[in-house]
Amino acid sequence: MFPILTEEQAAVVDRLVATETPAIVAFRRLEFPIVGKHLPQQHDQRKHGRPAMATVAMAEPPAAAAAVAKVIRTDTQADWDKVGARRPTDEELQAAYGLDGIQTEISVYTKNINGEDRLFVDVNAQVSQAIPGAQIRVMRRVFAKVTVPTVLHSNFELPTAFQQSGIGSKMLERSEALYRKIGIERIILTANSSVGKYAWARMGFDFAGADDRRITVDRFYNYLSYHGVPPNMWPETVSHPWEIAAWKPPKPGNFSPSISGKDFLLAEAPSYEAAKNLNDDDIGYQIGQAYYAEKNKHS
Repeated sequence: MFPILTEEQAAVVDRLVATETPAIVAFRRLEFPIVGKHLPQQHDQRKHGRPAMATVAMAEPPAAAAAVAKVIRTDTQADWDKVGARRPTDEELQAAYGLDGIQTEISVYTKNINGEDRLFVDVNAQVSQAIPGAQIRVMRRVFAKVTVPTVLHSNFELPTAFQQSGIGSKMLERSEALYRKIGIERIILTANSSVGKYAWARMGFDFAGADDRRITVDRFYNYLSYHGVPPNMWPETVSHPWEIAAWKPPKPGNFSPSISGKDFLLAEAPSYEAAKNLNDDDIGYQIGQAYYAEKNKHS
């Protein structure tokens, strides 16, 4: 049952829906169908934050290689035909979504929303060897055809002990390889955590809509002005998140040495809807591939 939003929250939702791109709006409705003002309060993650997830304390990440992920599925090729993609094999799902050192369970299923079947992939992780069956949902992927075959990266939550281990970028690299193999052409997601806004930029995700681009770029220049960076040191133009992520002052000045595009994205940037086109000619895709290659040199 959907909770009833307050008038203030309803106004936020109306404004969000009015300004988002059609693809983002369509994907929002895959999980959160709009029925009057009865919407989940986590619908606008930029305003309400991500819903809390149960966690169980873990010891240090195990050094052993990951066990083979268990795949549970009820999908058919007909389901994937609606997306415009090939049905991945169990082995392909395991290669893309298996988590190094964590027992995982991959569920593939359809869910009827507003009279339409939508295709979901959930990845659940065993969070404590001491508690059999204790799992959290690490990620959800929602597949649909929105102009082109598209996947929404709905959430990605690693157990605390595995954060900062490089698993996230490795998993995204493997996921992109799977998507290209089965015919998925675009990824969309919400860059709404402090680390995520910087990480997604480094991986080649662009602003999905003009409003997010304008708001974030304006906020970046305000950040530079507020921290005393003289205009002659500002970048002449900024259009993409990865340009912000790469910016550093050309020379030291009378301001904190930490002032940079990275600092802005980690600490002060607003959340934004992000997208990446999975084709060789796309600059964001090329930047992501270069980022993965550099990460792999040090792994």
